[in-house]
Amino acid sequence: MTMLASLLLTLVVLTSIPVRHGQVCDPESFTKCGDECHCVDRMRCGGGLCEGGCQDGWTNNDCQQAVTGPCLDGMYGSKCQETCNCSNRQSTICDKTTGACTGQCNPGYTGPDCQPDTVTCPVGRYGQTCQDICNCPNRVAASCDKTTGACTGQCNPGYTGPDCQPDTVTCPVGRYGQTCQTICNCPNRVAASCDKTTGACTGQCNPGYTGPDCQPDTVTCPVGRYGQKCQAICNCQNRQSTICEKTTGACTGQCNPGYTGQDCQPVPCPVGKYGSTCQNTCNCPNRESAICDKTTGACTGQCNPGYTGPDCQPDTVTCPVGRYGQTCEDICNCQNRQSSTCEKTSGACTGLCNPGFTGPDCQLDTVTCLAGRYGQTCQAICNCQNRQSVACDKTTGACTGQCSPGYTGPDCQPDTVTCPVGRYGQKCQAICNCQNRQSTICDKTTGACTGQCNPDYTGPDCQPDTVTCPVGRYGQKCQGICNCQNRQSTICERTTGACTGQCNPGYAGPDCQPATCPVGKYGSTCQNTCNCQNRQLAICDKTTGACTGQCNPGYTGPDCQPDTVTCPVGRYGQTCQNICNCPNRVAASCDKTSGACTGQCSPGYTGPDCQPDTVTCPVGRYGQTCQNICNCPNRVAASCDKTSGACTGQCNTGYTGPDCQPDTVTCPVGRYGQTCQNICNCPNRVAASCDKTSGACTGQCNPDYTGPDCQPDTVTCPVGRYGQTCQNTRNCQNRQSSACDKTFGACTGQCSPGYTGPDCQPDTVTCPVGRYGQKCQAICNCQNRQSTICDKTTGACTGQCNPGYTGPDCQPDTVTCPAGRYGQTCQTICNCPNRQSSACDKTSGACTGRCSPVFTGPDCQPIKVCLSVYLSISLSVYFKNNLCVQ
Repeated sequence: MTMLASLLLTLVVLTSIPVRHGQVCDPESFTKCGDECHCVDRMRCGGGLCEGGCQDGWTNNDCQQAVTGPCLDGMYGSKCQETCNCSNRQSTICDKTTGACTGQCNPGYTGPDCQPDTVTCPVGRYGQTCQDICNCPNRVAASCDKTTGACTGQCNPGYTGPDCQPDTVTCPVGRYGQTCQTICNCPNRVAASCDKTTGACTGQCNPGYTGPDCQPDTVTCPVGRYGQKCQAICNCQNRQSTICEKTTGACTGQCNPGYTGQDCQPVPCPVGKYGSTCQNTCNCPNRESAICDKTTGACTGQCNPGYTGPDCQPDTVTCPVGRYGQTCEDICNCQNRQSSTCEKTSGACTGLCNPGFTGPDCQLDTVTCLAGRYGQTCQAICNCQNRQSVACDKTTGACTGQCSPGYTGPDCQPDTVTCPVGRYGQKCQAICNCQNRQSTICDKTTGACTGQCNPDYTGPDCQPDTVTCPVGRYGQKCQGICNCQNRQSTICERTTGACTGQCNPGYAGPDCQPATCPVGKYGSTCQNTCNCQNRQLAICDKTTGACTGQCNPGYTGPDCQPDTVTCPVGRYGQTCQNICNCPNRVAASCDKTSGACTGQCSPGYTGPDCQPDTVTCPVGRYGQTCQNICNCPNRVAASCDKTSGACTGQCNTGYTGPDCQPDTVTCPVGRYGQTCQNICNCPNRVAASCDKTSGACTGQCNPDYTGPDCQPDTVTCPVGRYGQTCQNTRNCQNRQSSACDKTFGACTGQCSPGYTGPDCQPDTVTCPVGRYGQKCQAICNCQNRQSTICDKTTGACTGQCNPGYTGPDCQPDTVTCPAGRYGQTCQTICNCPNRQSSACDKTSGACTGRCSPVFTGPDCQPIKVCLSVYLSISLSVYFKNNLCVQ
């Protein structure tokens, strides 16, 4: 055998011998290597690992683990040596045989291979085909994760947390953060409010500022335009100017005459008045209504019967009875009536129906009305006051019951015949038997005694009173309780109940009413000031100082703390933006969340929706058949609820509450009603005070107004005169006018500049810049000026207008001067020497053209140049700071 053959034989032998961990195994007996080899074809393994794979039934990297069950997670194949390839999935597990992945795709991946998802669902949808709807309440947007449906939109203001639940913690204005410890950084805004969580500013920008950061707005819109790029048109109808705020579009011009309010709505004149301030009286005689056009005064009411034409002149043509028409040629058709007369133009019958007939056509009446009712459908109520019965004729309503005692005549008027004291009966011949009484007067019809019993006598017959009442009791059998409030003792007179104890401190008068302090004061001598912050009125208890005024909107509780839950009356919704729709109710209050009305129905309305009550009892009666008498003492009228008998009439003056008890509460000036909730309607008066119960005005008329309704006074005194015949003289010093009130002589002219107060004394107070008025509480309105200073008394601006603005109100200057001219009428010549142009600012005259060559500086002065030195090179030297420099 050659050397080459020997080497090949050796190589064949070596490659057919099994190995273990780099060692060659004995092919006859594998145990000589320590462990059996399970590599494919018994190939050599490197580093202890089979390089060619395992024999069937064995697995793992070193082929030493027998396959006895399913593959481990993440592996697959007959020998479990393959690794699952399951990227972009929530699990790396795959089928143990095929290697197919079984885990769901991660969010943002889709399809059998979990490729990136390029399909986008519309906002509010999710799912493989976007068929599912996102459930994301209380969020700015209903967007959610396309795969899982998890909500991604931010919570609405007032909601917080992963589920956007209502946020019950409220930071004060200007604060934010988990404990409200951080201060909002919101300059140049109307309010410093910001988002409670993020601190993002929420208040609107101040006028003159714009953008998300409220930066100064450098763009000026032309008159009548506003908004971004000035593309929006100002909506300023009924105003003297179409100018509006550049950012919000809010109109700034004053309302035209006859218009008022924030939106310049027409002034609602009372009936019978017209003119820009409703100062004129409609002249509409011979009409059914004195209503006229509020601007022109043209009458709009129909003419009264017997009058005709545009001016309602008397109709001079009269038809004979039973005739009508232009020439009276038509015959009136008026059967079953007491008269055959009819309306001259239309022929409508005017006579009453005969008894037993009813309706517009006087048909036979077959209906029987209940007692107290009459008319075609018995809807009318018999007006039979002062009678023993409310019955009346079913057709005419004429009363049929007898007069009550003390009333007489066909209309049951009060009996004006008076018997002398101690007499009664027909012709006053009977003598009153009224012993043991303070008066011998008796009822003139029945003889019943009316005078009170003398002291120590009691009962209907005024018998001697032998009982002694305990303290605080009086009356027959001492059943009456002494009503002696606000007194040092509850003792009262045993018979009459009159209190005998002295009034407590802070109370005075026979009824020990609270001593009246001025509004905002309390104490025995009214020396203390009420501390009633966050309230509509600074009213407090005259004795204790306890505040009684209602809290301002947004405040609640006995101390009027900020209200974080309750909407103001008449509002509801998440931000109280909705108005309660509650007509025909005593109060417009409603449920804060649902808007369901909670106030009681107004009188005359009933049911859950407060619909009109169509059945009415006569005044003073109630019940199913109006058989019960209302028990309503101390009231203007004895009217009561027709079902329950609850009194509905207003309390008499000096009484208040549901039972009309004596009223001990005093309303502030300008308020009236049971809880002082109503505002007195008292125009043209010195004070808006009115009667606390009825609202009748009590204040004196303003100067130049007179009469019970304070109408304009048409008599005018010469300036400086007053009195009934203008005979008195008034000296009104330090005023712009010597005019005075024609009735009282009080000076009415405004104080001259530098004088102030009711007597126009010299003004020694200096307001800070931008303030004016009494106590300097008013803010100067001096827009478009170089200074916000204004007159301390009148508020008239004194600063010059900014460039580009002109006139007394510094409005935008729309006039353009020719080149070389400036001034209000362009009459002044620009002084601009040494310039390339003679143009100057139209208002100030400041030169705007560039300096000519060799001139420099704001005034275009000549440039100073040093001599140039020429050597082998040219070296220029200039003058700077009085020195020659390169």
